This record gives sequence, structure tokens and C-alpha cells, in this order.
Amino acid sequence: MPVFQPEKVEVAYQAIRTLDKLKAPHQVARDILRYVINRQRLLLDKDNLLAQLGVAKTGQDVDAILDILKTDQVLYTGIFSEGWTRWWLHRLQDWGDELCSESLGNMTASARVSCLNNKLGLKLSAAKSRWQNDTDAFFGFACASCLQPTEQEFSVLAYDPTPYSFVQRKSICWKCVETGEFEKHGFEIDDGAELIVEKIRNGEIRSRS
Repeated sequence: MPVFQPEKVEVAYQAIRTLDKLKAPHQVARDILRYVINRQRLLLDKDNLLAQLGVAKTGQDVDAILDILKTDQVLYTGIFSEGWTRWWLHRLQDWGDELCSESLGNMTASARVSCLNNKLGLKLSAAKSRWQNDTDAFFGFACASCLQPTEQEFSVLAYDPTPYSFVQRKSICWKCVETGEFEKHGFEIDDGAELIVEKIRNGEIRSRS
């Protein structure tokens, strides 16, 4: 049973009205760059794209799947695309639904990659969970600290205030909490996750790896 159920992407009208209040073009461009291009949810960077696909970064045919997604118009080609390579989340979800006859979010990484390899003739490798140490993981996004695929169940929210509801909040995987790696990248954990963080740090909760 999946622990991560990605919702279909919808931008709230209230958030659009907030952007619409920015009259100067440079203000609109600044917020689009800050909250759409440089953040996740409407658009995905490569790390989060591969997490959604359940694909290991270092395996074979990563470039091939990116080319296929470009051909199938999942790639973002808007005004900022020359400076930043991004993919549309909603198009990826629809593409995955059609290809695998099931939502990618309902499938483990190994199942996602099996579908991709079988349907597209590729030799992709499934990403392995840093916490569970296997590929039977329901990845939803990349950890903001280590940039590896992680599961909602085994991650905590970072302190990450944002004015827009369509921005995905940054999350830190439990492995980066266990090692303290997130602190090296300047992240703080959200206060609501203090209990989990304490249990990981004192060894009450341990990883398999």
C-alpha cells in the first residue's frame, strides 16, 4: 500500500491572484523564477523527476528516458527554459498513467522502472531508498539535502516558509537527519518534526542501511 499519493497539480486561484497583484514585469519574473522555476510541484528539476520515476541517477539509459520525455512534451519549454531545464509534473503524471495503466505514485520504484523498461525498451535501474536500503520504496520527491529520492513516510519537513500554496515544501530524508548532513547545507528542521528527529538522533529509530 503506497504511503505517498501525489495529488493532481492544480494552482489555486487565490495564488494566481497574488501573482497578478505584481504589476511590474520584473516583479512577476522574479516570483516566477523564485517560486515556480526554482521550486518543485508545478515544475520538477532533474532530481525530483527521477524520484517520481523511481530511477537511479547512476544507472543506464537515464539520458534516453529524458529524451523520451522531451519527445512526449513533458519537458517545460517556456520563457525560462533556456536557463533551467524543468519538466511539467502534471504532464508526467498523465504520461505515467497512460504508459503503465496506473499512477506511478501507486507503484514502488522497482515496479515503476520495470514498467518503463518493458514499455520503452530501456535498461534503467531502480533507485534505492537510503533509509530502507531497497528499491521497494514509494518515492515522492528528492531530499532537499542529499538530493536522493525519498519517501514521504521517511522524511521530515524543513523550515521553509513560502507565500504560495502551489509550492512544494522542502523535505529532509531521515538518513540526512541521522547523519546530520542536512545541517551542512544550511537547512533547519520544522518545529513540528522535533519528536521524530529526537528519536532518530538518539537511536530509537534506525535505518536498515
